[in-house]
Amino acid sequence: MFRWTTPFCAELVALGYRVVRFDNRDAGYSTHLDSHPAVDFGALAAALQVDALGIGRAYIAGQSMGGMIAQIMAGEHKDRALSRTSIMSSTRNPALPQAAPDAMATMMQPMPDPSSDRPGFLSRSSAFARRIAGTGYAFNEGAHRALVLEELDRGYDPAGQTVR
Repeated sequence: MFRWTTPFCAELVALGYRVVRFDNRDAGYSTHLDSHPAVDFGALAAALQVDALGIGRAYIAGQSMGGMIAQIMAGEHKDRALSRTSIMSSTRNPALPQAAPDAMATMMQPMPDPSSDRPGFLSRSSAFARRIAGTGYAFNEGAHRALVLEELDRGYDPAGQTVR
């Protein structure tokens, strides 16, 4: 939710767009469903409709798991998706290029518990973000740390993978 920053969303609103940000299951303020089985992405996409918000057609964008959800939504509701943007995501097609081994290894390492090692958590989060940031723009570690702290303060659930 916070990865779509308030200033960025304000720019979209100023251009005339309506922006909807939400927490994924078991993250932030969403309902935590620890006692339920893992998510069935097909069923999730079928349940995620914009009818309740009165939105007939939409530009759909998602990041990471949200990118997968955006793909499913656009595929299941072609007539309602004006466009679909999938960021840092995958179709799970094994023929696609895989992540660099060092990036994958960094992503798969357990994160320190921020309740007992906040500096370690921030350091690992920054190291991973720096690794995947690309070279087009300088990595702003201060801004990244501020974002991670904002996410931690809002709600942290390791099972929900709220921050990395």
